[in-house]
Amino acid sequence: MSYIIKNQSRLIDYFKLLNGYERRVFDRLGICNDVIVKDLSNGGKQMDTLLDVSFMGGCLHSIRSRILNDHLEVEINNPALGKNIVLNGKVIWSKNDSAMCTYGVKFNKSDILNLGLLWR
Repeated sequence: MSYIIKNQSRLIDYFKLLNGYERRVFDRLGICNDVIVKDLSNGGKQMDTLLDVSFMGGCLHSIRSRILNDHLEVEINNPALGKNIVLNGKVIWSKNDSAMCTYGVKFNKSDILNLGLLWR
């Protein structure tokens, strides 16, 4: 009986996700750390601020505007490990304010395992 109740609550959560209550599947880890972002289309590099990250992507803050589907390489400095974590992905949303841009990056599936290093 408890198995059915557990699955029923998961099903209700799933339907809430589908109806727009919350689209995120994984919890976010607030970081607020400067990262190196390389635009893979033109090779330009700059420092942006990583606000939070999950296993699917991250939210970043920049002085440069970002366009949907820009392919980026995000390099996160992790002094505890003594090495940087490099993740590739693409811009899936972007919001420009007066002088700043906040944007979301969805990471490539092949790079997601590297994110586990942040939780160590």
